[in-house]
Amino acid sequence: MNNRILVVEDERDQAELLTSILKKNGYKASYSLDIERAKSKVPEADVVILDYKLGYHTGMELIEWIRENDFPVGIIMITAFGSMDLAVEAVKKGADDFMPKPINPEELIIRLEKLFEKTRILRELEYLKDKISITESLEDFPLE
Repeated sequence: MNNRILVVEDERDQAELLTSILKKNGYKASYSLDIERAKSKVPEADVVILDYKLGYHTGMELIEWIRENDFPVGIIMITAFGSMDLAVEAVKKGADDFMPKPINPEELIIRLEKLFEKTRILRELEYLKDKISITESLEDFPLE
């Protein structure tokens, strides 16, 4: 994993600020200002940090699209409109974490590290499952 982060935020100054903070902390970060552009960048990301309000769309729409397409990325939703109901809905749709704005950079980095570790473990588990599946398939073909 390369610790690549995609920030999806419709306010350019916020996107640039968050991306700058991430880069200063050693991450490979980029941003998209809308959902459609973000969709083309999701496959290259390890984690997506997205705002709830994205112009005429919501971050929930992007979460659903990411999970429906089985992209193995971690997701953190951020919003200035934080409520417990919104956080629960985001997690139900597939977000791994939820943070209210304004973002505390130190807290974000801690949460990112935990999410990267979780994502690494899940990817390793998928790799091992595939390896076991291949091994089991080979057992069906005796070498004698």
